[in-house]
Amino acid sequence: MAKIKRWNVSRYRKGELTAFLDQITNVIDRLPRTERGEEGASARLDTAIQRYLAAARQFEAAGGKRGKNEGVAEAFVHDKERDKLWRGSNAFLKAMTRHPDEAAAAAAVRVRRLYKAYKDPTSLSQNESNGIYANLLEDIAALDDETKEKSGIMPWYERMAAAQDAFMAAIKHREDIKNKQQTGVSPQARQEAEAAIRDLFQTINTHATILGDNYYNSFILHINNLMKDMKEVLERRKTLNRKKRGEKEGGKTDKNN
Repeated sequence: MAKIKRWNVSRYRKGELTAFLDQITNVIDRLPRTERGEEGASARLDTAIQRYLAAARQFEAAGGKRGKNEGVAEAFVHDKERDKLWRGSNAFLKAMTRHPDEAAAAAAVRVRRLYKAYKDPTSLSQNESNGIYANLLEDIAALDDETKEKSGIMPWYERMAAAQDAFMAAIKHREDIKNKQQTGVSPQARQEAEAAIRDLFQTINTHATILGDNYYNSFILHINNLMKDMKEVLERRKTLNRKKRGEKEGGKTDKNN
């Protein structure tokens, strides 16, 4: 008679438990349900399934599954926009320094000196370029009104300042998401997930004993294969840890000698 073999999910790391929950969820619809009028179903099994699904959702919401950090993509887009505006405004000012109107040309020269005072930020990392953009925008804002007007820099400045603000907002969003992801899974969410798995597996094994395993065989076979794979992972980890401990102890012995 097919039964789910011995399990100990408490040994799984967070990522391993997340993957295991996903695998169970992917095949849980193979189990019979009373709402579908299927043989082998029961109210007790329905309850165990619903408890498991609720616990899996709770585990994921509590940080069991690390999703994509959309703040990373947002920061990338706004950083590229800053670079594009810097290149465009730098080229514009370079052209303006040859303006036939001497006052306009002189104003452009004064603004372009600010650009030359810093490295080209478009070739630097986000962190390195961020300080340059912030300082450059501050310097431009501090110019006198005549220089701002005659150089023609203000339309560029306004768009670059908007891109800088958007970039900083994206950085904050990115860090907020990162901090939430790093808080980890609450002990309660993990405990409930493990308890729900045990309850589900025990319920299936009991039903298989009483009603026969035909109704649950597909699910049981899949879970047992997963258990076998995870057992190999745990054994490899155990062997690797034992090897590392041996190397450390060997190193200490060599030093003592």
